[in-house]
Amino acid sequence: SISSTDPATQVVTGQIVDLVHGQPVTLRPYVLRYSTPAELDAFAVRAGLRLTERYEDFERSAFDDDSSFHVSVYRPDDS
Repeated sequence: SISSTDPATQVVTGQIVDLVHGQPVTLRPYVLRYSTPAELDAFAVRAGLRLTERYEDFERSAFDDDSSFHVSVYRPDDS
């Protein structure tokens, strides 16, 4: 797998390359646009949800500015 990331546009462009003996090379390109936790929170608010929990991983480690991953829990906003 090879990829490049453009932080300005939040786009990851890449390709998975399958090399199997005796078979033609298979290329599987992809383009992803990622969102920051703050953007996801804004999407959730517009959908009538609110953030109730955020962790760095499924073991519920504390999320902070240095976290590379997050698990966010949203619930209906009953206010």
